[in-house]
Amino acid sequence: MIPGWHFVAKRERDRNVDPAEGILFENLPPLGAVIRESTQNSLDASDNRSKVRMRISVNTGNKAMSADMAKKYFNGLFPHLNESGFSTPNLNSPMNYVVVEDFGTKGLEGDASYHGLGGDAPDNRFYWFHRNTNRTNSNATKRGGSYGYGKHAFANASEINSFFSVSRDRNGVKIFGNAVGKMHEIGDQIYFPYGDFGNVVVDDNGEVLRIMPSDSEELFKTISKDFNLSRTNELGLSVIIPYPKRVYRDEEIIESMIRAYFMPICQGKLEIIVDGSHEIVINSETIYKICDKMTWAGKPAGAMATTNRKCMNGLIELANWWSSGNANEFSLDSPSNKNIVWNRDLIPEDSYDTIRSRLDSGKPVALNIEIPIFKYLENKKLPREPPLSKITILMKKDESYGRSDAIWIRRYLSVPKPVHMPVKNGFVAIMISEDGPLEELLRSSEEVAHTEHRVKRIESDYKYGGDVIRFFRQSAARLIEYLQVKKELFEPDWIDDWFPSEEIENTSKPKKRKRKKKQKNPTEDEVNDEDDTIIGPPPPP
Repeated sequence: MIPGWHFVAKRERDRNVDPAEGILFENLPPLGAVIRESTQNSLDASDNRSKVRMRISVNTGNKAMSADMAKKYFNGLFPHLNESGFSTPNLNSPMNYVVVEDFGTKGLEGDASYHGLGGDAPDNRFYWFHRNTNRTNSNATKRGGSYGYGKHAFANASEINSFFSVSRDRNGVKIFGNAVGKMHEIGDQIYFPYGDFGNVVVDDNGEVLRIMPSDSEELFKTISKDFNLSRTNELGLSVIIPYPKRVYRDEEIIESMIRAYFMPICQGKLEIIVDGSHEIVINSETIYKICDKMTWAGKPAGAMATTNRKCMNGLIELANWWSSGNANEFSLDSPSNKNIVWNRDLIPEDSYDTIRSRLDSGKPVALNIEIPIFKYLENKKLPREPPLSKITILMKKDESYGRSDAIWIRRYLSVPKPVHMPVKNGFVAIMISEDGPLEELLRSSEEVAHTEHRVKRIESDYKYGGDVIRFFRQSAARLIEYLQVKKELFEPDWIDDWFPSEEIENTSKPKKRKRKKKQKNPTEDEVNDEDDTIIGPPPPP
């Protein structure tokens, strides 16, 4: 039996609150938000750090679901959405839908009946995915995200603000769904905006206690067949987005996925299967060839910046080189604890010429630098010795790139807002923050969609937090600037003060002899000291 959709009725004393999640993704197109959120969730759920495989399937045309088959999955939903102000799609036409699946992950494991505050269930992935909004858990530092809003990306990509989830974990299957409407009224009853697809549990008085996912293997087989899921007995999560707001082309999905997650793909941690007009597999062995076939003419969804084919090829070459483990990194000097800013002196003199020569010859360069992170203790004091956290900067120079391009990566998630892009043309760069204090600071400073850093978010928890963020963002631009100009070891013309040339000696006037003023009644010693004094050259350095 296929479950229905249920909305919880409002009691008289409950407050009226409409969801505000939609405004948090205004800067991202629906596809970009889905790609960023789904891939982040999948990498977070990696089972024993194994490779994660993802499949994105776009089902339109002859792959769309028939109208009669689709209707059975929306029992009880549309009256609530209509009263929430959403228009009902044409239910007599085939339904387009998008499926995002992952494999090699844990699935939505955990007790689905749990409804507490989460402090005693940090590893309950079902609870944190389906039953929370704007709340994170104690394991946030082990994950890419942190706000609990990311799942709205799936609903936001649908015309009916709804999605289904089909999960298989070690304890079986969970089939569930979420819908996001508004406070609404049907008859004399007011309902909350959030609806769930599942089996309703009521008390003796008929009042709804909770909505539970279906654990039916028979339903799993039915829904897998109807929605053409790839999942069989493999653990992981499949998310179904019905009636997508826009149907994207294969090329748009491929460019967006490569731009956002080329680093874990090159590292062998992620493989993407795009199943649209035909199937394309993106992994560490195929990514360069696939990237080179794309046009890169527009702005990839979720990238927040444009690029070109040569720059993307260069970034992938750089990532492949570093991921091979053969990169010889140069260590830079750490900045002062109280002055976390870039300056030329952070590049050691004994390695400056080697780094510059390697960069100018078109070879890739890997640099690393450790910076102090000042996080306030519980008593709002600072630790005596702040922990150091590492930044890795990868750079490559090639005039054929034209413009320069750069990516900033925290763990595996890129923060794409292109502020502090290198000014000089012909460079590509990747900035990578190491897991630990720096990664935690950067994650805490990001807004919900993880597209930019906001210093005000961390001011109460970190001292010099803004300086650290600027240091991270400016890394490539500053280093490229320093490595293009040879540092002068001495002040210009210093030698003229000590050894004037003949030309200067012949043309310059002799220095005037300076006399001391006589006092009216000088002593004997002062009289003897009245010899003229000649001002000579400055003391030697």
